[in-house]
Amino acid sequence: MNKLLRTSGTWSTAFTFFCPYCVQTFAANFFFLGLLRTELYFKLINQIIEEAVEETSKQQPPKNDSQIEKYSDYSDILDKLCWCHNWICTMMKNLNAVYAIQMLIFVIIGFMNSMSQLFYLYVAIRESYRNEIKANWSIYIYSLLYAYFQYMDLFFHAKSAKSAMKESRRTGRLLHKFPTVHVDGRLKKSVDIFSIQVVQNKLDITICGMFPLDYTLIASSLSSILSFLVIMIQFDLAV
Repeated sequence: MNKLLRTSGTWSTAFTFFCPYCVQTFAANFFFLGLLRTELYFKLINQIIEEAVEETSKQQPPKNDSQIEKYSDYSDILDKLCWCHNWICTMMKNLNAVYAIQMLIFVIIGFMNSMSQLFYLYVAIRESYRNEIKANWSIYIYSLLYAYFQYMDLFFHAKSAKSAMKESRRTGRLLHKFPTVHVDGRLKKSVDIFSIQVVQNKLDITICGMFPLDYTLIASSLSSILSFLVIMIQFDLAV
């Protein structure tokens, strides 16, 4: 009976400890895949626009039916890309809203784990120095690697989100490269509508609307980790 209780206690402890990490990993991976997919879609849209800009720049002012038809094809392509760009931005905003709480928990867990592992490394080095115990380098390496991978996980999320937002904004700059002198009125109208849509439906990926998911989050979290670590070390030395 005692063995059964110990076994059940071990399983409940393991479930309590690993369940939040499983939920965190599951949610973060789905959100990360959504970021990569959004970035890829925007890159494909921008690549098509770049090819259209390059081909349009080589064209002469429309004088016959074949040239007018070619400009009409470019206009149709831009209209479809405008719809796709708007749809991708809307879907990414909805995905960001769905995973807002999970990503906030993910950032908090990563912050706490990195800070606690670095403080544990400090305590291990201090105890080894005071008690003149032979250093166990595996513990030090484990603490450093654990803090490193927790921080790098957050870094790759921020990098993908920043790249997705950058590609969505690059679409507007590419549209302004269309030659507006010798194009017909329909193509110029399509470019104007697409440009307005990019400005109005701007993609901003945030954590619960409190702070953006980009490199500024990495810099601020790193500075916060170092600040709290210094405070904790000062308290430990004072005691």
